[in-house]
Amino acid sequence: LENRNGWFWAPLAEIIDLDMKDLQRVYLPKFEALSSYTSNRLPTAYQLITEEGQRLHIPLGSDGYIVSDYEGELSSIIACALALLKDLPLKAEAFDDGSSTTRTIESFFSLDRVPTITSSHWSSSSSSDSDSVSTSTISLDESCFSSFDGLNLLDSLVPPGTVNPIVPLGVSKSLEKGRHTIVCPYANQFRELRNRCCPSELDYIASLSRCRNWDAKGGKSKSFFAKTLDDRLITKEIKKTEFESFMKFAVEYFKYMKQSFEQGNQTCLAKVLGIYQVVVRHKNGKETRHDLMVMENLTFGRNITRQYDLKGALHARFNSSADGSGDVLLDQNFVNDMNSSPLYVSNKSKRILQRAVWNDTTFLNSINVMDYSLLVGVDTQRRELVCGIIDFLRQYTWDKQLETWVKSSLVPRHLLPTVISPIEYKRRFRKFMSTHFLSVPDHWCLEKSSKECQICSARAGDSSP
Repeated sequence: LENRNGWFWAPLAEIIDLDMKDLQRVYLPKFEALSSYTSNRLPTAYQLITEEGQRLHIPLGSDGYIVSDYEGELSSIIACALALLKDLPLKAEAFDDGSSTTRTIESFFSLDRVPTITSSHWSSSSSSDSDSVSTSTISLDESCFSSFDGLNLLDSLVPPGTVNPIVPLGVSKSLEKGRHTIVCPYANQFRELRNRCCPSELDYIASLSRCRNWDAKGGKSKSFFAKTLDDRLITKEIKKTEFESFMKFAVEYFKYMKQSFEQGNQTCLAKVLGIYQVVVRHKNGKETRHDLMVMENLTFGRNITRQYDLKGALHARFNSSADGSGDVLLDQNFVNDMNSSPLYVSNKSKRILQRAVWNDTTFLNSINVMDYSLLVGVDTQRRELVCGIIDFLRQYTWDKQLETWVKSSLVPRHLLPTVISPIEYKRRFRKFMSTHFLSVPDHWCLEKSSKECQICSARAGDSSP
């Protein structure tokens, strides 16, 4: 029987003549092996189908690109919200003086009754507990957070007439609310800024659609960081105090950036391209709130071998454990390195950096901000220094003043603590950058020279993050 080929296609009369015991002995194990192989693979396929069925699937643009929400990737949730908002007119209606932000949001979310919001293309499942994209079943009151009154906070921090859309995503009957709620403060202003410095809004959303956790070495805040998979953008979870500080000076920030672009003023502020609040609702009924900042990655496309985080202070600003290119060095490391193996820049490059630092510190002092840093990356391949001011969301509030008083009692009298008033911080910051960036005459800095290093700061004229 083992040698008989094609028995399956033989006439029925011949098959009847076969010994049933022989047939079971030879062929049944083969079918059992196939069945076992299929059953082993079915759970994996079922899991994949289940996971994909629970995700949102929102079309982005006309080329068939789809954005989805991925567990653990908060930037993907933001991308889903922006994909829904990208074609909607974010225009605040004219209200009388004293109108609240809540009315502006209510006016905007009259759009939640537009039928296209519940298009089948955006549905993730047809079950009764599906996580489909729908805003028509969520009222404004229901979209408020039980653990955080987002509307009241925005009312107190932003001017009337500002559009701060609230986007609930993944509505399900089990949660009775959106699985995610995303608040996008200053939506119009951020979109206008991105139009100036990003290739397009679609590119920005596509970049945010996938990210990976990133260990930003050197910082003391222990904040959560993530990088987009294309390495263009950085997402950082910021503190509530930093969020509130930004809300207070946001109008001035947008004004300053607009003037820098239009007038060609030098600036090395790392561009903040979006501030968001993401509330994640879990199946057990608990909610977690995340305040997130999206900024450009200053080292995108660079071969960075050394990085420095400079605040202009030397006390307790030395990283003795740095042992790799990913480690961030501090002010004392920078001073030591400039003494032992200096990096020279041209006079012209240094003047550009000084002008940018002067402009930016003047602005930051005007909005009562301190404790910012100049991030300096050494690109050995291009022989350039990449510079940008980061961490400029924190204002000098009473708790920072208390920290200044405490630290002042712990440092030597001839030194200032890291945390000081904005005007003192500005002066110290400027002095340090002027003193420790070493320059040589411009005619020494020829392209063929192997000793000089140019400065490439985050200027306003840069066309992409």
